[in-house]
Amino acid sequence: MPPKRPGGPTSGKGVRKPPTTYTKTRAPSLQEVYMRSCAEMGLRPNSAFLNMLPEKGGVDYSSAILDLSRNYVGDKGIAPILSTLQRMPNVRALILSENGLRNHGVQLLCASAAQLPHLEFIDLSDNFISEGAAVALGKLLTENRHIKDIAFENTRIPVNWRVKMLNALEANRCQPPRPPSGRPTSARPTSARPTSARPTSAR
Repeated sequence: MPPKRPGGPTSGKGVRKPPTTYTKTRAPSLQEVYMRSCAEMGLRPNSAFLNMLPEKGGVDYSSAILDLSRNYVGDKGIAPILSTLQRMPNVRALILSENGLRNHGVQLLCASAAQLPHLEFIDLSDNFISEGAAVALGKLLTENRHIKDIAFENTRIPVNWRVKMLNALEANRCQPPRPPSGRPTSARPTSARPTSARPTSAR
């Protein structure tokens, strides 16, 4: 009996393909974002800031105030905090008094804050900062007109720069707020400045 000839290629018709499975990507939590930034920079996370951040993914930092006062952060430690702050759109007041910041740390802060249209108040009191920080702050006030107040008591910022910054802040406060459409409105937003923050002084 002759051997059977092998059958021809099977048609693709009627052959069911296995169902495609889609894996939903989980949004990282703010704690994970911060810890990842620290790892990339070779830094140890600041425990106080870490504990303020939500543990669950997709959960925003809900407070309008981020208070890191009396917490040593330093020029290196501020970098991953600023990276995380880019994902915290509710923050309108940033308290960094007594953080061990120097001019370089403030320069990093200003470069980041220029991209934060929601930020209105920064407290840099009791940091060892001087003219280098003032130059960066002066530039920030022209780049981000939403910033209405900066506290800088007990710093080494020269008097002439204090006057310049106070004038720039006053000009920003006189600017009408702009909605997403870019059209000015007559309504003035409520200040996010915390009641516990000290008033800005040129002294």
